[in-house]
Amino acid sequence: MSQAANNNGRPGKSNNMREDEHRPLQLMRIKKGDNAATAEAQEVEVIMENLNKLDKILADCGAATVSIVAVMGMFRTGKSFILDLIIRYFKKRLMLEGRNNGESQETDMDAEDFSIIDHITQANAPDPQDHHKAPVRIPEGALHLDTSQWRYQEKDREKNQKLPPWVLERNSQHIREGNHSEAHHEGFKWMGGAKRCTEGIWVWSEPFCFYDQDGTKVAVMLMDTQGCWDNQTQKSVSATLFGMTALLSSKLVVNIRSNISENEIGFLDYITTFTQTVLKTDAANSQTPFGALEMLVRDYSNFEDGWTMEQCKAEIQQHLHDHVSSHENDSDKKTLETRLNSTFNRINCHALCHPGIAVTKPSYDGEIAVIDRDFFVLLDNLTKTLFGADDFPVPSAPLGMTLSADGFAKTVINFAKAFGENAVTMAVDLRKAFVEIEIGNARSALIKKCREELHKIAPETTVVDPGMLREKSEKLETNLKEQFARRLQPLRIEESKLVEFQQEFAEDIQRVILVRESANSAQVDGATLKIVASPVVGCGVWFFSSHVVITTICAAGGMFVWAKKWSDHDKVDICHWKVANGIANDAAEFSKQRYRDSQAMWIAAKRINFDDVIRKLIPMTNMAANLTNAGNSQHSQAHSGTSSRPS
Repeated sequence: MSQAANNNGRPGKSNNMREDEHRPLQLMRIKKGDNAATAEAQEVEVIMENLNKLDKILADCGAATVSIVAVMGMFRTGKSFILDLIIRYFKKRLMLEGRNNGESQETDMDAEDFSIIDHITQANAPDPQDHHKAPVRIPEGALHLDTSQWRYQEKDREKNQKLPPWVLERNSQHIREGNHSEAHHEGFKWMGGAKRCTEGIWVWSEPFCFYDQDGTKVAVMLMDTQGCWDNQTQKSVSATLFGMTALLSSKLVVNIRSNISENEIGFLDYITTFTQTVLKTDAANSQTPFGALEMLVRDYSNFEDGWTMEQCKAEIQQHLHDHVSSHENDSDKKTLETRLNSTFNRINCHALCHPGIAVTKPSYDGEIAVIDRDFFVLLDNLTKTLFGADDFPVPSAPLGMTLSADGFAKTVINFAKAFGENAVTMAVDLRKAFVEIEIGNARSALIKKCREELHKIAPETTVVDPGMLREKSEKLETNLKEQFARRLQPLRIEESKLVEFQQEFAEDIQRVILVRESANSAQVDGATLKIVASPVVGCGVWFFSSHVVITTICAAGGMFVWAKKWSDHDKVDICHWKVANGIANDAAEFSKQRYRDSQAMWIAAKRINFDDVIRKLIPMTNMAANLTNAGNSQHSQAHSGTSSRPS
């Protein structure tokens, strides 16, 4: 882990800007050595000039501790865009609290804003060097929307839906703070389209100072991290960047696209395990080494039209439960979940709907009007949940140690040094374990999917045409093999191992399919013989229907034997309700089996080949004849022995 002296600011920014201008500062970047074409040439370096600037800014703001709110996630999920909106939120909140973060700047305040400030503060402006002061609480309606009447995707209401007051802070028409097309960036740089925008780790140079419940002044800082696991970054380098981000943050917001999956859970487990291994810590023997994990599912599509805010929140909490707390019967997943819960001091989940197609285009310039109004309502609720609770702000506490303002720079340097000395070696060992886990997860998930798809094609309660089942099974097998190959592709496994894993998976799938096909074919083959035997069965039915007394005696005897079976089984009297229940269950199962028989016989009748029937019947006839002859022979020998015995 090296340390760089130059600034290396983002394009469009001068290195000679005034000290009082706030902007994103690159804290860590990926450096390539002389052999830049190889992944081995990469390493992470701290940009000391920017770290020293941040250290000085923290000293000047007079805060006692530091709370870092970090956003990280997969490539191109809108992390920087969300951070710029959070900047607006903090600025509006500080303005309403009467602090204005120590700045004198132009605002869009109206008479109502001034009235709120007068009501809240009453000359309660803080001394910049005062570390202790009671926290200021502002009326919720002054900062957040009232969502009691809001309904998701209610179009008539959406036309007149007010925006959260803080969204309109600074610019009521556009979100331009970090727009890549702007010459002067006033936020984290973002852009529409698919091209990567953020590299390394960036920190907003302006700390937002709030007071916690103890009256301690806390500097809240915003951190942006490049997208996870792109193909250009070495595994150990990616793990170092994300490990540092997770370690330093009090709130780690993980951007997830569409829904939580095993990939995201596995990624978080890898990062946290990697970090603890590098730093030689164990979550079981210390306080939780990381802060709060806030999963943010972007473009979530499972909210139903007309849902209230409470219903939307309940839905996303159930989504979290399904992926982080519901694997009691899967020991591997349960172990992973336990490890995550012991690593973070709490795990929450939030969701935002898609902001609109216009936002995804490269030409998008930050226009607020084209963004879905429900996106802003859900975003407003997110800020209220993350930052509106009584326990906000909470200082960062990496490895259980509170991050002080005067110790910020030293902490970054020490952690960066630890990662630099151990990251490559640890990444090699952990990568192997991570790959094995990912392969196991992919295999288990797809085998489960195979069983589910087979159940749709041929449920166990039915019989289907074997030819149709074989055709659809082959398509399913091919599709699952392709999915498995795609799941393995990002892991960059060597070719020989990749072929071996794919072959093992193919054998697993074939076994699952063979079991179902064999059971189905056995039903059809049995039905063929039943068709042949149907005349005999018909004669039996005709005989009993013509002899009512015999039929009645047989039915009564059969019923008694049936009832006696369940009476002995449950150790109850023959008239007990449990006996009747057992008979009913047997009758239901008998009916299901006869239904399957009728399906199988219908299929067999369409496929019947009498030459095959004869070939099957001949061995059975011969076996019956042999058994009969053997019985007759034994009977003759016994009779002969009796006749020759002296009287």
